[in-house]
Amino acid sequence: MNRIGYAIVLLFIAVCIVYWIPFMSAPQTATKVSATSLLTPTYRAESITSKLYGVDGVLIHQVSADELNHYDELGFMVFRQPVYEIFIADGTEYTITANTATLYTDNRIVIEDNILLKSLNIDDFIQTIEAAFIELNLETKAVQSDSLIELKGAEFSMLSNGLVGNLANKQFSLVDHVKTEFFVDQSKD
Repeated sequence: MNRIGYAIVLLFIAVCIVYWIPFMSAPQTATKVSATSLLTPTYRAESITSKLYGVDGVLIHQVSADELNHYDELGFMVFRQPVYEIFIADGTEYTITANTATLYTDNRIVIEDNILLKSLNIDDFIQTIEAAFIELNLETKAVQSDSLIELKGAEFSMLSNGLVGNLANKQFSLVDHVKTEFFVDQSKD
């Protein structure tokens, strides 16, 4: 092959490289843009209150929060300083406060940091549940946690390393019981 042949081959390779480069870099740029867009909320709200009613018009639950970030493409909403109020058909009411909560499209909510789940019915055996992590199914009212849990009633306090239960039927099982303390009211003697 002579110089002209080498020049033609080199020119052909250069033209191929020039046309090939935009196709190679385009998907990487698109990936970076979409990864960045996933981290940006679809919308954001401050000082929100939202109520959910059943088909019969009865209030099922409501949530208030200092801030809401909705990530539509990822399928969840993040609440900062949420206050959930849950209303059960039998008249039982609960309020849940925490630092953050993440609501997924399957009506499952993951509540984290400084959780206080409180029964608003004074006759309930368990009045409060304190934890660092609780997962709650808003449809079935099933709760579960694998963090340190403290259950308190009028005359007792229990510590556990986990919990499985249901708010609707008020049944709770301790996963790994640590200790129980009973309080005696000595004023009745």
